[in-house]
Amino acid sequence: MRVKLVISAVLIVVGCVLFGLLFTGVISPFGPGTMLMLLATGLMVAGIINYFAGYRSHIKRHNAPKAGKPTSVIALLLVIVGGISAFIVPYVPNFIQTARNNSLDNSLHHYVKTEWSSKNAKVPQNPKFVLYDMDSGRFSYPVSFGIGKEKGLCDNPYAAKNAGEANIAIGYSDGGSSKSGYWYDKNSGKKTEDAFTQKATIYAIRLDDWSLIDQKSESIQQKKGSTGQPARSMVHGYDITYVINNGCFQN
Repeated sequence: MRVKLVISAVLIVVGCVLFGLLFTGVISPFGPGTMLMLLATGLMVAGIINYFAGYRSHIKRHNAPKAGKPTSVIALLLVIVGGISAFIVPYVPNFIQTARNNSLDNSLHHYVKTEWSSKNAKVPQNPKFVLYDMDSGRFSYPVSFGIGKEKGLCDNPYAAKNAGEANIAIGYSDGGSSKSGYWYDKNSGKKTEDAFTQKATIYAIRLDDWSLIDQKSESIQQKKGSTGQPARSMVHGYDITYVINNGCFQN
């Protein structure tokens, strides 16, 4: 009986943690995250059923002894810890990523200059990139934790794993969002809301002398209901690979 009670608590704990990851956005609820959502639900349901149908009902049917106070307290503490972990665990990767980015920024910030030392610079040997926010003046690695990682960036073969190997900065700056038209109702043909376009400029920068390899302008039509998006989200892995291999962005 002790084992059944503890198993119930463990199942509920795991389900709580998975739901916490989903609700805080560490794991996307769509795509692969859908399976994890189903798994979290299944674990919590299994834990509750195992408790009522397996543990409590067995006691009532067979007049079996209860698990005992120490085991019951342990099971209760596990469930409480699971509930707390659902809020704490999802933020651990963010703390780690923030610490890594702070260290990276401290290591590379001395390269930054107010003007380009030159333009049309050559791609350095053994190219490895990090990201650079031109607006805030901060270096960062692509997000690389679990399903929430930045697809096409952290898996890019040219992504730097540490500050020592970084020799290219992929910069990005917000070009602003502007009204670019209207959305219409298909049936009535009436205007429903404004449509917006988000602009950004992407840079490939040689770190050792802060020279510009190339830059390009991005312009993306926003989906209905959206007025803009972060410039960072407009940096694509295939653009980085192209500029590193060819010395310029693809037109």
